[in-house]
Amino acid sequence: MNLSFSRTALSIAVATCLSTPAWANSSNLDQVIVSATRIEQPKQDYTGNITVITSEQLAEKAIQTLPEALDRLAGIPVYSNGGQGATTSVFLRGHDSKRLLLVVDGMRFNDPSSTGGAQWQHLLVSDIERIEILAGAQAGIWGADAGAGVINVITKKATEGTHGSVAYTLGDLGQKQTQGNIGYANKNFDARVGYTGLSSDEFSSITPITNGVKQNPLAFEKDGYRNDTLNAKLGWNIANNQRLEISAFKADARGNYDGFAPSNTNYLTYQQQTLGATYRFNLADWQLALTAQDGSIDRDFNGSLFNAKTNQQGITANHKDSLGSWTLGADTSEQSSDTMSNAGIGKKQRQQGVFVARTQSFHLPQAEHPTIVNLSLRNDDFNDYNSYIGKRFGIKQMLTKDAYFAMNMADSRRMPNLFERFIQYDATFKAIARSDAGTLHPETVDSKEIAVGWKGYSVTRFEDKVTYLIDYNFTNRNYYNRTGESQLNGWEWKASESLPSLSSEVSANYTVLDAKDQTGVTLARRPETSGSLGWTYLGFNKTVLSLQSQFVGTRIDSYNTTTGKAGYDTGNYWLWHANASYQLNKEVRLFAKAINLSDERIAQATNSYNASAPTSYYAYSPRTVLVGVEYQF
Repeated sequence: MNLSFSRTALSIAVATCLSTPAWANSSNLDQVIVSATRIEQPKQDYTGNITVITSEQLAEKAIQTLPEALDRLAGIPVYSNGGQGATTSVFLRGHDSKRLLLVVDGMRFNDPSSTGGAQWQHLLVSDIERIEILAGAQAGIWGADAGAGVINVITKKATEGTHGSVAYTLGDLGQKQTQGNIGYANKNFDARVGYTGLSSDEFSSITPITNGVKQNPLAFEKDGYRNDTLNAKLGWNIANNQRLEISAFKADARGNYDGFAPSNTNYLTYQQQTLGATYRFNLADWQLALTAQDGSIDRDFNGSLFNAKTNQQGITANHKDSLGSWTLGADTSEQSSDTMSNAGIGKKQRQQGVFVARTQSFHLPQAEHPTIVNLSLRNDDFNDYNSYIGKRFGIKQMLTKDAYFAMNMADSRRMPNLFERFIQYDATFKAIARSDAGTLHPETVDSKEIAVGWKGYSVTRFEDKVTYLIDYNFTNRNYYNRTGESQLNGWEWKASESLPSLSSEVSANYTVLDAKDQTGVTLARRPETSGSLGWTYLGFNKTVLSLQSQFVGTRIDSYNTTTGKAGYDTGNYWLWHANASYQLNKEVRLFAKAINLSDERIAQATNSYNASAPTSYYAYSPRTVLVGVEYQF
């Protein structure tokens, strides 16, 4: 994995033949994306690597939560401290959650009073049109929170007439889910409202490891969970060229969690609400969007209180010409917190940015197919840090109608969030005000990637360099900057293929990651290899069957920062899942879902930090079967 970026072009071309038949088919060049420039554009005009998960794929696999959707993709490993509602982390190319920006309909969902970015574990999949995943500093046009990438969720809007659906799911571990939505649209107005209620008895989040053997998580107490989520989307076509959109989101969750041993005495409550508005104006070749957002998150962990508020305003303009398009914009955001476990009272930070991006397509001399170039600059001003200019350059040469060669380079900055800057833990792990606030440096991420692709097949080499990586110090119980440069390098293979003769669709992807700090020590909880396989059979009348598998290779839970010795390996396992769907008639669909078919006892993480032989682990779901019915009108 020490291959330099400049030497990988030939290697990547050779490696293309190693692609094996992937999970989600994101190769459709006709797709429209918004993550690259914050304005809708054809996917084929973007030079970088982007993955799209569609609403059809979410429904086909009966996905319930956003982390579950992401976890089915190789290269985006997810681990949680137990079952539903437990603290969850998402990794993208080795970057952890706090370096990823989660955006839903243009609204930022990151929690600045948390150490894990967004509250992933509480985000249910409801009324989602598609999920766009943009990796690396190429996402820097979104600002300092997107140093390692952006996950952009676009929800559905109502279609002409009155439409809706109701669904109910019942399964093992006391799982119940009720979903419903209704929408109405005419030429001038559209509105869609949805509700999802999810509850579960689950299992013991923390389970003992006795003589190296993981015990059954069902043999101990149960950590229950309940989540009620409401979302709404309204649109008013003021005139032929003007539109006003309003999006609202509210989630209310509560449940039990384990701290350091199996126990259901600990409780959590979570409330998040966000309101956003967008005004769109089109005139000839110009598009203009004005956005405003206000959101809050309140959490209670067994009496430890955390809250955060985010407000944001922005303007984005896009102009198309004969060769491409210009995108210009400015935004400002402020994050604040009144309390973080009764410490860090009245903390806030602000960010103001301006950006410009250019997408251009042209033909080189004697070239039959176009060359596409993406350029962008973003300047950010921070209230407590120096300003920073992030840059991006990407080029994609179409070799045929469906084949391409691409290269991208970008740099971006991530600010420490409020928790990292102002909070630390005392000897009893109670959050207190940090005595040396202001000593953290922002992180700088430099990304490079080179890729070749053809239809549903692609292979990518990426190399990310992080300066002043912010990590947790177990001795001082606070966050600090690693000196020097941390390296996160790897390869991604993706493939998908339709096989009409077999009435099947197959997919596979595979990721190799080498994530090390400046001393060469592997960064914890990043799988060195991960992969996924998928097969869908369409040969039965009205019935769809699918089988998915996930592979996680060596994954070191933690390293002893004093001795430098490796911790517990939570990887090297396969997981198998299955789905079935039967369309009874035009209105009614029956579906079933099985998780962890082989009933493997998986430790996604342990609760024994810096220990090579932990005494307990955070359990993955045992074998679980769910069945459901959906009625559409």
